Formats: sequence, C-alpha cells, structure tokens
Amino acid sequence: MRGKQAEQHAEHAERVASEAKVVGDGWASVAVIPFSLSDLTAAATGTPDAFATPGGPGEHFGEGADPQALLDSVLKSATPVSGTWGSGKLIKTKLVTALLTDDGRLLVGAVTPEEITKAAGTK
Repeated sequence: MRGKQAEQHAEHAERVASEAKVVGDGWASVAVIPFSLSDLTAAATGTPDAFATPGGPGEHFGEGADPQALLDSVLKSATPVSGTWGSGKLIKTKLVTALLTDDGRLLVGAVTPEEITKAAGTK
C-alpha cells in the first residue's frame, strides 16, 4: 500500500509542479500554485489523500494536537479579500504573505498584501 501512496503523491507533485508558476522578479516574486481547501484539509489531518508521514499528523503538530482545529483557527483569522481577480483569504506574517483564492490558487511570497493581490490578477 505504501508504494501505491508514494506513486500517487509523486504524480500529484508532478502535476502541481507543471502547473505552478512564478509572478514577479526577485524579492517581489510570488509563487502561484493550484490548490484547494480540500487539499489543505487532507494535508492537515493526514488523510490518505494527504502527504502523510509515518508518524501521522501528531508528528508535525505535537502530541495530542488537533491539526484540523489549527487549520480552522488559521482560516478564521485570515482576512477576506477580493478584487478583479475574484476573492479569497489572506494570511500575513512578518516573513510571508499567502492568499488562498476561491478559484483554486495558492499564492505565496515575501511580499505585501498589495503585491500578492496584484499577482492574483495575473492569470
């Protein structure tokens, strides 16, 4: 079973890599990756569709941690944003800004929220 999962993960990674692109140059670069909330939920909970590891989700989040609760908390704290490109949820830290769009894209970069929403308008 583990071999089949590894093969599925490799195929998924190849598909995502072939569809990923970079918008901007240098420090203004933003990675644009096809992504969905269901992918994020699966990765956080360690379901079979996720990029699971031998120890399961607790290995990454600490013993007794609830990765789904952490994910829900992060998404609830995200700022709803919209523009000509559509709408999504913005998460800003001191190092990186991420935008999960409703049309299935994840944009990530060491840029301002203005830069990332500008990049979202680039198809």
